[in-house]
Amino acid sequence: MNQKRINDWIPTAIAVLNEIGINKKKDKDGNEVEIPVPKAFKGYFSAFGAAVVQSGMLPAVIFFENDTGRTEADRPQVIKAVFKLLKKKLLIPGTATNGLTAYLLESANRQKELQKPIVEAAIALKIALRTFKIEKDQSNESE
Repeated sequence: MNQKRINDWIPTAIAVLNEIGINKKKDKDGNEVEIPVPKAFKGYFSAFGAAVVQSGMLPAVIFFENDTGRTEADRPQVIKAVFKLLKKKLLIPGTATNGLTAYLLESANRQKELQKPIVEAAIALKIALRTFKIEKDQSNESE
């Protein structure tokens, strides 16, 4: 891993998390309100990096981009954030608009080249997530 690149990406990763609205939801009037980030995201970013290493990049991206509705939080946001961060860091062209899975399938010759930056982007985003207020664990509130 390139620790310097990860450290350099953290400010952009914070901006990306804000842009995708990981800490926002719409109220009944349709206004965006700030909320604590669902704690599940802490695990999602960690699990994504591990899934890339264990299962391969494309299977991991497809798994995380697929929203089965059985997850605690919006898991596809992880891939959306990674994709947006890589675009901002110019590793994926700005013209790519159909998501990370589509880009990887269209650019099969770049998959090996992008594996390390994708994992590093996930690490930078996981660290950036620590700057946000995280939803409290319900079991700890009674203590």
